[in-house]
Amino acid sequence: MDISDENQVTRPGDPSAIKASRSGEAPFAVSAETMALVLLGIVVLRLWIMPIGSSFWVDEAGTFWMVKDGIPQLLHKMLEWPSPMTPFYGLVAWAAYWAGGAREYVLRIPSVLAIALSSLLLFRLSRRLFGKASAFPAAVVFICSKEVAFSSCDARPYAFLLLFTVAATLALCVWLETGAARHGAVYLGLAALMAYTHYLGSVVWCAHACYALVRLREGSRVQAKHLMVACAALGTLVAPLAPFLLRLFASRSAHNFSKTPNPEALAAALAPPVLIAAVALGVLAARIIYGPVAFRGETKRSAFVLALTLWAIPLRNRD
Repeated sequence: MDISDENQVTRPGDPSAIKASRSGEAPFAVSAETMALVLLGIVVLRLWIMPIGSSFWVDEAGTFWMVKDGIPQLLHKMLEWPSPMTPFYGLVAWAAYWAGGAREYVLRIPSVLAIALSSLLLFRLSRRLFGKASAFPAAVVFICSKEVAFSSCDARPYAFLLLFTVAATLALCVWLETGAARHGAVYLGLAALMAYTHYLGSVVWCAHACYALVRLREGSRVQAKHLMVACAALGTLVAPLAPFLLRLFASRSAHNFSKTPNPEALAAALAPPVLIAAVALGVLAARIIYGPVAFRGETKRSAFVLALTLWAIPLRNRD
């Protein structure tokens, strides 16, 4: 039989079989990447979207109370009753309330959008620092983590704090690599927004400083004098927060609701057993499916310094 006749064989009602026979693939074949994205979409729907219509808990009700009477009263309340809410998030929550009314999901939608953008930026950050193979697993771990899932449907500033932290870190990496002044300006704006979103966001600057110093030794295009100017500029940008921060510091004892953690609690906070087990199973599955993965040593030491310092900073929502 002529080979050309085989390509002309038709089976009415079964075009997928013909396509499969030509390509050598099984009909209705789905790639592993597609399946992973579908499962990730289900996770996002369950952890981020479905809870946004539930009732407010105590702290979220406080957000509503702060913004319901308009911007002048919002600023007055922030000075009269010191709280972790900063002017930036207060304006975001007020804008959502003004646009959509007194509904739980209205005040939570900004957090969902902030976490979604954070995931995309984290994907790019991981790809820049550790290579393409690390980007998707890093985003998956971020999306599925307990704190991120909680922040995504929480009418409080933590989702925006995560967004500006990831965005500022990415901008810092780009600036130190390119040396372009515009990238430095972007970093300064995002780093300032971290403090304007939540006062504790300023502790992340310590990780950024460690990373910048190591990058200088590796041969960054940014010089030490540029970093000193950036520090002075950042201090100027966040100076208007001083009155709010001083009032909050004066009542610091009223905001302490937990004891000093013991070593076991600290270890569980830094390395959650569920996360460690999930990563271990993922590595084992990847080894079984794809075989041994060789580390080529292309990642700079500064990338590991940045990852370790960010990991060690206790920037966690423990409420």
